[in-house]
Amino acid sequence: MTEQPKTPPSTGAERPQPLRPPSLRNALWLMYLAAALQAAFGIYFWILLGRLRTDPEVHAEFAASAADGADVQGLIDSTVQTWRIGVVAGTLVATALWLVMAWGNGGGRNWARVTSTVLGVFAITGSVFTLLNGFNPVALIALLVVLAVLYLLYRPETAAFFEAAPAEAPDAGTPALAEPTGTEPVAAGPDLAKPAPVVPEPVVPEPAVPEPAEPESAERPVPAEDPDPAVTPTDGPAAAPGRDAAEKGETGKSETAES
Repeated sequence: MTEQPKTPPSTGAERPQPLRPPSLRNALWLMYLAAALQAAFGIYFWILLGRLRTDPEVHAEFAASAADGADVQGLIDSTVQTWRIGVVAGTLVATALWLVMAWGNGGGRNWARVTSTVLGVFAITGSVFTLLNGFNPVALIALLVVLAVLYLLYRPETAAFFEAAPAEAPDAGTPALAEPTGTEPVAAGPDLAKPAPVVPEPVVPEPAVPEPAEPESAERPVPAEDPDPAVTPTDGPAAAPGRDAAEKGETGKSETAES
């Protein structure tokens, strides 16, 4: 019976992405619009600063505050150049923030919504202080856009989208680990899901010891006959006196018989 390959356990990255609600889509469009407006305002201020070099009022103010004999036009040029660098840096940072927030919120990432809220509060505070000092169309547009974005991000359908969005996917180079169940492998993956084959250890046979063979021509030893129990062999010097006495007795008997 062919064993079916086991299906790797599912991870959080395989969950389907929920559809974006209309409120979130509108918020994303406003973020892209704000990024475009931020770039347009940066270009506008760049051009506006260039006109200050030939403005008579600006020249008069610099001449009044400069020391005698100072190069007024040189001071104006250096100041305008410094302001332009600040405008370019601020425009790039603000535009990048709008785009990053749109990307994060569009993917249902909660950190992006929290960051958008914090930045929105700072933007609202700055716009209000600017408008209190006088009418400013840029500050008014920024205030309206930020208020609309925050309102749409905290709509009930938008909040449900963030709750249903999948978590961040793990690194592709790190395999996802599944809880062991006793029969399934611990590591998930197409190659790691199959158990490793068990290789039997080689069995080394013990060397056979040959038994000694009996030669065919060898004669078997004949068992010795049992001696007569009545006859007790005596050997050694201790038995000599008894043997002499027996011989003398026999000699005496033979002499008596002859007589």
